Amino acid sequence: MVTFTAPNDYDPETVTLTMNGTTTEPYVISTPPVGLSDLQRLVRVYRSVLDPKDVRDIFGTRIAKRFIVVQVTVTNRSKDYQFLIHDISLDATLLAGGLTFGSAEGPVIVHSEEGSVELHLLRGVAEAGQSGDPRNRALRFLRGAGTVAAGLIGVTDFGSSYAPSVAMWNGPLVSAFTEVWPDMTVNQLNRLNDSAYTSNTIVPKQQAKVMAVFVPQSIFLKKDQRTHFWREPSDFAAEMLRARWYVDGAFIQEVQDLAPTLTTVTVDDSAMKNFQNDKPEVKGSIAGKYLSGTDIKLLNSDLPGVSIRVDGTPTDSQLNFVINSDAPVAPGKVLKFGVSKKGQDTVKETDLAITYSAAAPTLTKVDPPTAMQGDQDKVLTLTGTNFFRGDTQVTVAPNDGVTVGSVDVKDSKSLEVKITVTATAPTTNRQLIVTTKGGSSSTSLAIKGK
Repeated sequence: MVTFTAPNDYDPETVTLTMNGTTTEPYVISTPPVGLSDLQRLVRVYRSVLDPKDVRDIFGTRIAKRFIVVQVTVTNRSKDYQFLIHDISLDATLLAGGLTFGSAEGPVIVHSEEGSVELHLLRGVAEAGQSGDPRNRALRFLRGAGTVAAGLIGVTDFGSSYAPSVAMWNGPLVSAFTEVWPDMTVNQLNRLNDSAYTSNTIVPKQQAKVMAVFVPQSIFLKKDQRTHFWREPSDFAAEMLRARWYVDGAFIQEVQDLAPTLTTVTVDDSAMKNFQNDKPEVKGSIAGKYLSGTDIKLLNSDLPGVSIRVDGTPTDSQLNFVINSDAPVAPGKVLKFGVSKKGQDTVKETDLAITYSAAAPTLTKVDPPTAMQGDQDKVLTLTGTNFFRGDTQVTVAPNDGVTVGSVDVKDSKSLEVKITVTATAPTTNRQLIVTTKGGSSSTSLAIKGK
């Protein structure tokens, strides 16, 4: 064990403590030309290279394959000032000879300084990884096939078993898929929003901020070195201790009443499913900066009966909310949020697309169960489950001589539909079909002569 004690105002640039060839922590981040600055005395940075396999679990495969991720802790020991971070960069001067581990091609040429990729740009890489995730691709295929199949109901005649089969596909099958293979990429994006470096980050007085810093692998590593890094990250981590991470920033007075910035809005899969309840209550969160003291409102004019409120007390980086509705909300709808600080006119907007596998509708009763030749705008009351306002269609098959008019969904279990029957419509039993994004259900409707 080695112990070193020095006064608070010592110059770290004149003191070096080495163990087994490796310089010990902490590193001081800012070096002025002359003298010892407040930054040197009061700001420290601690860093650790993350195993790329851990990065895969934390942030996703696409990030893990393309970036060197370093956990950086910036401490602010000042009792009087906040520390505003402008930029975090890797000083590779000590790596000027190149990285030689695992390379059959010789050392790479490294830049003297390389900054971290900022969160807002990094999200593009993560979102591409989310879209290309095999699980999400398979789910989109299942939903797309079900949407096309449901659209053919009432247009073509595939037999009486077709509608129930489509309902089975869009309902239990897709729901089972999402239960067996949950979407981990949503949680990975949330962790990215929480942890990734962003410019103008504030470290409060006498506190520390932990961030993940992302440097493109291709800047430092050749192809075979990137493969070696994935297999044996400890070799690379040892060489990286020869480099330093610099934080460019300044001490500032406490900043208040800054307009909020929004990064992302999140509702997890289990909460999303609550939108299909009779009176749904759905919880979610918005990540960003300067969210303390903010309020939230719903900007939609096309969703009557839907409201939103703040859940708890917003922190600087997160606002939790609760959405309530007096009726189910169909998948595919887009909620528009407005976030603002109390007393400020600036409103920041963000969207949330409602995505979940809706349960298939059921149709248990039609009242009356018959219609007569020559009926005009005859009202039929349909009883069942899983109906949606603005997203429920009613068709008749075969539709010879029968026209379907307006559909009025009263609630998730009841709707009214108007039909018109010509005087010459064939007097045969028809299928009355209810279709939503969750699938279809049908029952018999008799057409009789006068």
